[in-house]
Amino acid sequence: MSTYELLDVLASNYQKIDGLWNFFITIHLALLGALFLMPRRISIPEKLVVLIAYGAFSYVNRGALVDTYDYHRVVLAEIARLKVLPAETGGLIIQHLDSFQLDQKIAFLAWSHYAAGAVVAIAVLFANALALDTKH
Repeated sequence: MSTYELLDVLASNYQKIDGLWNFFITIHLALLGALFLMPRRISIPEKLVVLIAYGAFSYVNRGALVDTYDYHRVVLAEIARLKVLPAETGGLIIQHLDSFQLDQKIAFLAWSHYAAGAVVAIAVLFANALALDTKH
């Protein structure tokens, strides 16, 4: 593969990572917002459906992020193997990517979904106490 092709694969994979995180954030904002703004009490079966659906989403999203970050590591390792001088076209980009510490930047991935899951579980379990009182 050429330097351009590898950089294109890296950029494409980063867009996938960005999309997965955007989806993660959007789901949480929608779910937590709905729980706070719900005009009625939420039944136990509804809570179970929400928790099961959220658990499935979280499992799939976390797996996709782990796989995508692993692929990103491979692409970065492949780019690091390129012997491009800084004076050559793309050389500065390769030099920058060679010093990119991906593992340090994604250390939170190991616990982020679990922490978000705990917040969602607590919010769902106590949703009726958090809901806006619309009877006033």
